[in-house]
Amino acid sequence: MFKTALLILTQPMNQICQCIPLYMTEINKLASKTAYIHIQPNTLSQTVDQNSADGEAGSNSAEHYSHFEMLKVPFSVEIRNLVKEFYVSNANICSNLDIRVLVGHIGNAEMKFKKYNFKDPCDIVLIDRNIQDDDKSGLLKSISSTFTVSSSGICQHLDIAESVSTAGTPKRQKLDDSTYQETEAAELLKQYPHTVLGGTFDRLHVGHKILLTEGCMLGTDKLTVGVTDGKMNNKKTLVELIQPIEERICIVKDFLNDVDPSMEYSVVPITDGFGPTVTDPTMDLIVLSQETKKGGEMINDERKKRDMKILEEYTIDLVEDTCHTQYEENKISSSSYRKRLLGTLYHPLKPKEGLLSTPYIIGLTGGIASGKSSVCKRLEGQGAKIVDCDKLGHKAYIKGTPGFDKVVAAFGQQVVGEDGEISRKELGKIVFGNKEELKRLNGIVWPEIAQLAKEQMQEYSKDGHKVIVLDAAVLLEAGWDDMCHEVWTTIVPQDEAVKRMIERNNLTEEQARQRLNSQITNLERVEKSNVILCTLWEYDYTQQQVEHAWRLLLERIPSTISKSNPKSNM
Repeated sequence: MFKTALLILTQPMNQICQCIPLYMTEINKLASKTAYIHIQPNTLSQTVDQNSADGEAGSNSAEHYSHFEMLKVPFSVEIRNLVKEFYVSNANICSNLDIRVLVGHIGNAEMKFKKYNFKDPCDIVLIDRNIQDDDKSGLLKSISSTFTVSSSGICQHLDIAESVSTAGTPKRQKLDDSTYQETEAAELLKQYPHTVLGGTFDRLHVGHKILLTEGCMLGTDKLTVGVTDGKMNNKKTLVELIQPIEERICIVKDFLNDVDPSMEYSVVPITDGFGPTVTDPTMDLIVLSQETKKGGEMINDERKKRDMKILEEYTIDLVEDTCHTQYEENKISSSSYRKRLLGTLYHPLKPKEGLLSTPYIIGLTGGIASGKSSVCKRLEGQGAKIVDCDKLGHKAYIKGTPGFDKVVAAFGQQVVGEDGEISRKELGKIVFGNKEELKRLNGIVWPEIAQLAKEQMQEYSKDGHKVIVLDAAVLLEAGWDDMCHEVWTTIVPQDEAVKRMIERNNLTEEQARQRLNSQITNLERVEKSNVILCTLWEYDYTQQQVEHAWRLLLERIPSTISKSNPKSNM
């Protein structure tokens, strides 16, 4: 298995198209990370020996291909569809592999080719011709002048056309320049100096790749890409799991420079539906998806108001997701990809000093009305033992405890009720709306709760329980995550939390939002958590998330145990 592969295809385009699923299947066996696809029909310099020439077309005889030269491929409907089919096949056959179809040589005007300087050099070059062993070294050398190939890279034959000839696909034939006649006779597609497009580009998928690649093929000089940020993303599913804007911009730039190094790129964040489209008069064409057609109309309306030329529009089709579940979209989308992260190890585990391997402690947290208690019950159903820090909070300063004495010393006898216990009502009058007083109270109570939690966990451990959930709304704020091997967080959108509080607690919307705003945000929790769960959808979907998370937990506990620091948890 190689990390990165380059597949050079030189057969006729109709034959390449028929063999795409087999190409994808084979390359998935050879490359573990990235595979670059270069489509250049009939362009290897060829010298055929007499034995091969006398043989039947499509024979297994090796042929002389000693040199590779980059040549222009006309931009036509055929090549456009071929590029798309590789990406669609990527989604259906080898979705784990990052497929990148190279298009820097596709165009109708005079072109100056630039070397493909891949971020990761190719470890293996695959060619759909049976190359003689004596030619491989020279061929690899000429290929290396056009593509970034590892110094230890090898050249290998991948002749899928031969393997399918018995299934009714036309046998491979000797090719000449007439291969291009069909394409040249076809209507060539129009290209534009400056193209533009936009999107979220979260977890770059084949839909994004098709959109970006169209922007490259339709353009000749410059492509501007707007990447949504800020309020543009607020209504998106699982917005907390969207990659940071800097990361998404970097990923888009890397992809574009890989697939077409000849273009000038401007990749910028946008916080509204217009971005630079209403300020840059040099743009000629906007590439849209079926979902963003209305956005294109709005942009042209605004450009018209500003006396700017109207952008021509090209709309791509959405790509069907053949692997989606009942809770995901039918099309390939970033929101489905984010849903698939729920219950998985979102952030890697970090070793923590002072933690024994057993009991294995999960810190479960979440904001008000996030469904944390529901998830806690589900984890209990999977076999976990629960330590409820909210309940322990009531015990942290009952009469006769050190916590009681510390609270009275800090806030005076006025907080002691007629029954001799701390009056939560009177205490609330002091700390509510007063951050300094609340901080002082937490400084007293939180350590007491932590000690009670340790004692309870110790008792569970003595009883033989292996997995304990530390259920705490303020787990992160109190620093109790230091007592946990992992942190799991439950989230729901703020509007959903407000709706739940209004229905459950009889609060006004203003009161509900005030309570939410007094807590740390979902994003802050997510950034410090290992596993994310969301209770926004149906009961069964939440249960699936919990069961999935539990299965993965049991798979990784052994490896975590072997690396644990042999010190006491308590």
